Amino acid sequence: MSTIHKSITISAPVERVFAYVSDPTHLPEFWPNMVEVKNVVPHPDGGAGFDWTYRMAGIKVTGHSEDVEFERNRCVVSRSERGIQNVFRWSYAPKDGGTEVTLDVDYAPPSSLFGRVVRPLLDRINERDAATLLRNLKAHFEA
Repeated sequence: MSTIHKSITISAPVERVFAYVSDPTHLPEFWPNMVEVKNVVPHPDGGAGFDWTYRMAGIKVTGHSEDVEFERNRCVVSRSERGIQNVFRWSYAPKDGGTEVTLDVDYAPPSSLFGRVVRPLLDRINERDAATLLRNLKAHFEA
């Protein structure tokens, strides 16, 4: 498994940032290489399940994510077992009149597509994409 940890402070209220990011239909708007999100099924207590298509190192991978933890305006944890096995933890906290968004990711790309030789390059690309998605999110709210 590979791990990513990134955070950014956004000049917008926690409630607005949380509502936007926790709606999976918005993911392709700010997430580099997120090609498509579809078949979104809201959970009764918040969160959702959804299918996604992601381009990893130029290769399209499809999968399904389920929000397994949902605490309004504080955190969302999503898990995917198919496509790219991963756990995404989005955390939100008030900071300096805005919102600190922290993204923690554990992932394992399909070994059939990405061998051990390519893995270090792939990890660097994913680190860069995570930083870019947070910058894009910041730009969305601060434009």
